[in-house]
Amino acid sequence: IGLLSNIKMLDISFNKLNRSIPSTFSGLSSVLTLELSSNHFSGTIPSSLGELVELRLLNLEKNQRLNGTIPHTLGNLKNLV
Repeated sequence: IGLLSNIKMLDISFNKLNRSIPSTFSGLSSVLTLELSSNHFSGTIPSSLGELVELRLLNLEKNQRLNGTIPHTLGNLKNLV
């Protein structure tokens, strides 16, 4: 997934994915929308998502197995709405 550096939107919601969120998402350097909702992601939110400086929408809702704190690096995402 990290090799898709020119992709603008990635929607993998409602896929029943049941692993941790891959840190390789940080390779999506041009992504504006990252839809990860309604899966079964577990573990913590990777701090590497803070490298997606173009990101405008990050949707992690309905992933009840996520735990931990929100990484401070997400504060780098100045374009989030």
